Amino acid sequence: MQQRRRKYKSLNPRRRRRSKLLIIAVFVISAIALVAFNQMPKAHGVTEGLFSFTPGESPEKALEFLNSEAEANVWDNVLDTMPGDGCVRMHINGLGGPLFRVFNDSNHTHYAEAEPMGIKPIKCDADLADIHVPLVRIRSCQNFYVYELKHSFPYLIPEAAKRLDEVGQRFNDSLRARGGGDYRLKVTSMLRTDGSVRRLRRVNRVAVDSSVHRFGTTFDISYTRFMLNRLGGTYRTQEDLKNLLAEVLFAMRNEGKIYVKYERSTGCFHITARRNGSATS
Repeated sequence: MQQRRRKYKSLNPRRRRRSKLLIIAVFVISAIALVAFNQMPKAHGVTEGLFSFTPGESPEKALEFLNSEAEANVWDNVLDTMPGDGCVRMHINGLGGPLFRVFNDSNHTHYAEAEPMGIKPIKCDADLADIHVPLVRIRSCQNFYVYELKHSFPYLIPEAAKRLDEVGQRFNDSLRARGGGDYRLKVTSMLRTDGSVRRLRRVNRVAVDSSVHRFGTTFDISYTRFMLNRLGGTYRTQEDLKNLLAEVLFAMRNEGKIYVKYERSTGCFHITARRNGSATS
């Protein structure tokens, strides 16, 4: 230490000044980087946007909140393409049959689970004042990407938000365990109102009036496209990523955490959160 002090004192004043400025610059840059890191969106996309309304509160306020756009964050940036060349295949575990047979929980099953735990379906603007179950604003994050929602709103009840985040986290963990790949899940639908269901039925005959999405308990994840975060690294095939996601959903379904319907016409897994977590037979 004494040798360092002697060496520093032996520098001429100009070099001492430069050394001090360099130390100050490093300190300032480090402080700015720390602040920027703390302000970055959390890895999970379910940490913001909780809201609930008491009877008599203005439905206009609720409608304004539902329609408001979330601030852009770093996780909104993805590529629109999935490389078709140079893909590395990975080991996939069979689930005992075609996915449409493995994941065939009926709409009645989803509905019976969703209705008691979800919000009261929003038939008109006035119903927004009767929302007593908190809703969570869902944003793109490290675990999934929220696609442009044309017929739904980016909100879920807390239980469903937790399940969505868990699906994404377990998918990422499984992908890393099998050699990697920089992909995220693509969420294509969440909370719907009666109005958005009617609009959806004009372009999608599969949509039903009694859509479970109206309870805020249900979300759809595409299996036809996965969002590539950046070029380079290990590329995977769409088929392998779909089957890897299926493994995650199969495990969570057996743990009693979700119900799943494989929808062939819309190219997605239709998922409803369950309140309990006991294993199913």
